[in-house]
Order: sequence, then structure tokens, then C-alpha cells
Amino acid sequence: MKAIFPFESICINRSRGFTLVELMIVMVVIGLLTAIGYPSYTAYLDRSKRAEGKAFLLETAHRMERFYSDCNKYPLRLGTANNCTTNTINAPSKSPNGHYRVFVTQNAGLGFPNFTLSGRPNNWTDNDCRVLTLDSQGERGRRGTGGKTAEECWGK
Repeated sequence: MKAIFPFESICINRSRGFTLVELMIVMVVIGLLTAIGYPSYTAYLDRSKRAEGKAFLLETAHRMERFYSDCNKYPLRLGTANNCTTNTINAPSKSPNGHYRVFVTQNAGLGFPNFTLSGRPNNWTDNDCRVLTLDSQGERGRRGTGGKTAEECWGK
């Protein structure tokens, strides 16, 4: 069979695929999308971990108040059972997913029973809020150097 076009045999043998320029363009687009999306994704993860820490601090504060109504004093430590004699409250020291650890501090010298709960990030670093705090008067705060104020950390 004779070819109709003189260069038809050359065109048939042409290989199919992507050129180097096309691959480089795709790589640049993927790089730009990653550069834009990754910081937003990590900020979202930090907010979700912080939300867990705030909820855990509030839950622990409620347990502290229940202990106070039973024993007429605030507990000194977190444990596995309520015990007025040893000042131990039935509350875990780690949040459900383990992103925060909670510590109890008694504030002596104020003339009335009180406490401060400190929620520290566990196995991750919160560069914006560092350590979240909640005291017996319901004051919400933060400690450490970070990019946000206490209101911003506890706000959303």
C-alpha cells in the first residue's frame, strides 16, 4: 500500500509522551499550590489541637469545682480517684488525643481557696499561644512568648 503523504511514515513513528518543559510546568504549579496550602494546613492543625486543650482545661476545672463541693478544698494533683485525704482528683493529666498536659497549681496568699490550671502542649510546639491557663475565678490566659494575646488564643 502506497502512502498518500510523503512524510506519513515519519509521523507514525513519532513517540508520545510529555516533554521536559511540560513536566517542569506541572512541577512549578504543584510547588506553588503546596507553598500556599501548607501553612494554612499547619495553622488549621494547631487550632484544632488548641481547641482540644481549651476544652480539656474547662473540663478539668469543672472536676476541680465538683471536688471542692465534696471536700471543701481544691485538689493538689490529678489522679485516678477522688480522695479528700490525699487531695487527689479523678482527672487525667493528658487530653484525650494527648496534645496537652494539664498541671495544677495552688495560689497561696490570696486569702481564699483557688487554683490555676496550666495546659502545656505535649509533643508539639504551639508558637502562637505556648501555655494556656485557667484559674478558679474563670480567668483565661496564656504564658510564654507567642504571637497571640490571651483573648486571641481563647477566642475561636
